Amino acid sequence: MSPMKALSKIAPSGCGIDIARTPDGAVWNDLPFLDTDMTDFWVNDCVAMGAKQRLNAASFLAKLASTRVAKDRLCQIALLLFRDTFEAVRPLGSSNEPDDEDPRRTMHVLTIAALLPSACAWIREAGHNIILLSDVSWNDCSSSTIGKGGFTFVKSELGQRVPGGFTKADEMGLAEHAAKAIDIMLGNVKERNSQILRVFESAGDAVHQDKDLLGPKKKW
Repeated sequence: MSPMKALSKIAPSGCGIDIARTPDGAVWNDLPFLDTDMTDFWVNDCVAMGAKQRLNAASFLAKLASTRVAKDRLCQIALLLFRDTFEAVRPLGSSNEPDDEDPRRTMHVLTIAALLPSACAWIREAGHNIILLSDVSWNDCSSSTIGKGGFTFVKSELGQRVPGGFTKADEMGLAEHAAKAIDIMLGNVKERNSQILRVFESAGDAVHQDKDLLGPKKKW
């Protein structure tokens, strides 16, 4: 059994360590039920939270996950959040809409605007860990699973859900959140010379000329 000590990680500067602390004291590494308890907490309580409380909870959990406590299992919360934010069918909403605590609220009522700040907090605080985990098995899927553009997209599930195409949202707050999150993730991929990046760099012209990949092309 490993000795009980304060949970810590390397400081962002690379010099020294940061110890995980709350107003009640340090967080310890001997927490056998942390991942299951915190996942249950997020699944059962995040919907009822107000916007600030939800963001604070996501930031705290992501910071814990960044220490790689519980063998990275806390990152399952990020996967749940990413699925609800980026994959589930829900209205865009607005960052200007009130989002107060409501114990009667259900998940399908939450908008993308209500969830995006929390998703971005995970990317900001634990993006490096998510990249590490993703890089292990990112291409472990059949060619039929990987999305493609053009007519194939029109026939896809997402294409069927948006037959009228995409329209500009004119939501500057949401756009800033999304752009910052993308910059962080691209920076993490570049910094560690990710296998995903190496495959992109060695790909042919068909990939490099894809308009949907102009962001990575400009970065590198």
